[in-house]
Amino acid sequence: MSSIRFSIAGAAFSVLLLTGAAGAAPGTEADIAVQKMALAAAPMSAAALEQLYGGRTWRWNDGGGYFSTKKHRFTAVTRKGTARSFATGRWFATDGGKLCMKAYWSNAGGGSGAITCFLHREQDGVVYQKPNLGGQWYVFRHNPVQKDDEARKLLRGDRIRQGR
Repeated sequence: MSSIRFSIAGAAFSVLLLTGAAGAAPGTEADIAVQKMALAAAPMSAAALEQLYGGRTWRWNDGGGYFSTKKHRFTAVTRKGTARSFATGRWFATDGGKLCMKAYWSNAGGGSGAITCFLHREQDGVVYQKPNLGGQWYVFRHNPVQKDDEARKLLRGDRIRQGR
């Protein structure tokens, strides 16, 4: 039973791992500068976050999550080898810049609930993001958008149900 919990918890927290080194302590001058710029930026409004995420699929390295505009439904899937985990739940945004996904994750061995949140700040069209629990600020979307921006992984439509 504990291996099932670890598997499901691993799937739920894969969202937190999407950013690679975003959870690491700032080390370079550039990292420290990003932290300072993010803290100087204003928290995004709920309306801005809904516009950014609503009706889009956030593609992850091992799957993705869809942010439906209908009743703020959230669906996700992750794949690790032949193992798949699925999530259904809701997402919400606050005027303090917080975006949360509250979902029930399940796989062949069982299921478990999880809440995963990210904080967002914006200044001059640059969006900063960080996991709500730990992690460091990083540039989610530059202005103008750059090819490696995480925001480019927000794809229009439900790619989860479509299997893409």
